[in-house]
Amino acid sequence: MGMLDAQRRISRQAFFSPDRLGETITYNGRDIVALVYIGASMSRSDWNAVHTQVENANIADIALFSVCDDESNPNGVTPHEGDSIVYHGDNYSVAQIVEHDVPGSHYLVMASKDERGWR
Repeated sequence: MGMLDAQRRISRQAFFSPDRLGETITYNGRDIVALVYIGASMSRSDWNAVHTQVENANIADIALFSVCDDESNPNGVTPHEGDSIVYHGDNYSVAQIVEHDVPGSHYLVMASKDERGWR
């Protein structure tokens, strides 16, 4: 076993265990363990007002999910844009595959919910 294989094994054990860092999500109807980073949600009602600065306006609630890339692992998936994620009853749609971290044994995906273009 090489160093990369050892690092991937350790990463899978640490990241994708509900006893350590992982949390259970439902990915395309299948329960898996992932790392979850919930971003800012739009709590402002004035985001579309003239005085609102564009950089402070959110048009969707964003979250990042790290999912295991090893499909032989019970938590492994190969993500695609449009995939469905349910986390704590909220439905997210995968908007982008941000990166594939091979040594870390995971994909980082950005997902969104409650998209709005106009209020």
